[in-house]
Amino acid sequence: MNVNDFFKMFEAISSPFHYIFKRKISHYLYQKSIIRILTNVNDKRLRESYRPLDLIDAREFRGVINSLFQPGDYHFSTMDVAVAINVATGHYSGNEFNKLSHEIIDFSYHLSREIKESIIKSKLMRDGLADYGKNIALVDVNSEREKIEFLFKDKKSLFKHYFSTFNDANFNHSIKIWHQSNDNSWVDWNEKNSICIKINPYKIREGFFLVGFDYFDITNSESLYVASNENGYEYFNKYVDNGLYVWMR
Repeated sequence: MNVNDFFKMFEAISSPFHYIFKRKISHYLYQKSIIRILTNVNDKRLRESYRPLDLIDAREFRGVINSLFQPGDYHFSTMDVAVAINVATGHYSGNEFNKLSHEIIDFSYHLSREIKESIIKSKLMRDGLADYGKNIALVDVNSEREKIEFLFKDKKSLFKHYFSTFNDANFNHSIKIWHQSNDNSWVDWNEKNSICIKINPYKIREGFFLVGFDYFDITNSESLYVASNENGYEYFNKYVDNGLYVWMR
């Protein structure tokens, strides 16, 4: 056994390698990197009492990160992370660009770069991504700041960008999402304040069904009355025995 083989074997033994690939490789990233990264900056404030570690419980944030470990061409960017954090914290509800806006954007650059670096340094993670057809080089950690700031200043554009990350042009199935206008803090079901996207109706990345938005299945002419979440995916009008209900009418 040469030295490289020894270290490969040691890494496999000393990490939850077999558990990762039987259950969820994303758990490894959370335990080895994300929790550590968030803990190191948890003295920072993202909104009011909202701290970085609170993102672990945010479906919007988890959905973006977990997309790395789900088949498909989508690779998240710093812009996607910043928008997800904005939505998760409800920062958009203040309807103003301020010091905390800059804080969230700065934090998103830091977080996305730290995550990318941790994956590059781990052969386990690189191999895991390859199994899902992902290429860490396609994770863009240098999104243009001016474009992110524009989204933070315009709720309609912010929501459009957020939900566009769920879009999958391979599918014909369409869902319409109604959202707040730039001037109101409620849904008014005006067509100009809606977004239509193509989506896989059988498994939707978590973070799609959010309180404060309304949903309509265009393909089946069906309004949403309940949305459930299980194992990183969400479901339209489906009850899941061991899942969590995240939206109800």
